[in-house]
Amino acid sequence: MRSIQFIALAITLSIGHLAFSEGLTAEDLKNGVSEFAPTEEVCFRENRIRNFEIIDRENVIVEIRKNERYNVNVFSCWELDYSNAIAFTSGPAGSSRICRGDKLLVVDHFPPHRVLDRCPIKSITRAQ
Repeated sequence: MRSIQFIALAITLSIGHLAFSEGLTAEDLKNGVSEFAPTEEVCFRENRIRNFEIIDRENVIVEIRKNERYNVNVFSCWELDYSNAIAFTSGPAGSSRICRGDKLLVVDHFPPHRVLDRCPIKSITRAQ
């Protein structure tokens, strides 16, 4: 039982160190203020995608409407740099909403349109 308490203490100290290095005070921590607080989940419908732009191995800008763009951040996706076709898979069967935790698929542009890579989505944020 002591080892579990020790691990919990080490994690608490590590989190405290991160918070102080980011400029939070002990008073902020006591009041529950955190720069790591969850943000509102952003999702979009797959059938509304008009265009996309691959930025690098971890970021794709998806255009929904003229002034509605999202940055889809994925875990490092090696085939993404060379792709000209992507797709998405969503969680529950039949859902067309793409959210954090779903997958971006790198698809071979030529028949038979093989899936070259499956990249879990880390976050989706509004693009400027």
